[in-house]
Amino acid sequence: MCLYRSIATSNYACCRRDQPLNKGKNIMVKFINEHSLSELIGIKAPTLRKWRWEGKGPKFVKFGCRVMYNMKDVETYIAEQTRRSTVDVGEYAHG
Repeated sequence: MCLYRSIATSNYACCRRDQPLNKGKNIMVKFINEHSLSELIGIKAPTLRKWRWEGKGPKFVKFGCRVMYNMKDVETYIAEQTRRSTVDVGEYAHG
């Protein structure tokens, strides 16, 4: 099962979209939906919705009423959760 979705396509197949930048460079933007993120990190979708409302969890993007997560933001969020012990609140602790 592919977790990536293009900005411009409406199907859920594995999609990638190259977006040209200045100076002839390309950027690959990958998004996943709430259900796919839930499966990926093992957190239920209602918890992800609550986190969005509370301003917690990975950053998200809204395309109309559709919520999507940029994989770079998801990877950053996961890296920020790294701890050395249970008392370690981490560098990016939520307030």
